[in-house]
Amino acid sequence: MTLFLVRHASAGVALDDPAADLIRPLDAKGRKQASALAERLARAGATALHSSPYLRCIQTLDPLAQRLHTNVSVHDEFGEGRSFEAALTMCEGLSPGSVVCSHGDLIPAVIEAMMRRHMTISGPTGFRKASVWVIEKSPEGEWLSATWWDRPKVGRP
Repeated sequence: MTLFLVRHASAGVALDDPAADLIRPLDAKGRKQASALAERLARAGATALHSSPYLRCIQTLDPLAQRLHTNVSVHDEFGEGRSFEAALTMCEGLSPGSVVCSHGDLIPAVIEAMMRRHMTISGPTGFRKASVWVIEKSPEGEWLSATWWDRPKVGRP
């Protein structure tokens, strides 16, 4: 089973007001990144889409949702500042080909937790905006291996 763990695309500068930051949209560069991600993830076998409730995460998956003719399911467990345990538990129950869009604080913690469960990583690693972790899981539910795709290269907005 393959799971795709995506950090949201570019959305400008974080806002001090948590309520306003919840609805901060992608910027022009982020919209281009989201379109490029949609193409690559569709080719890689993406199926179900899951997101943090933050607008920038939902918007990161919107082009892929349109391409796959599906909707983005929103889960608080993938939100910024949430517990990696809750996010990991959600990931364990997802179907093959699921894509999860989350944040720069949560994704590293989830990857580290998977590594503590003996997942191996090959190649370069990172957590940049619009980058993707491609994670393999056994039929028995063990996290096996992961590779990292750097963010898509897009022109200036």
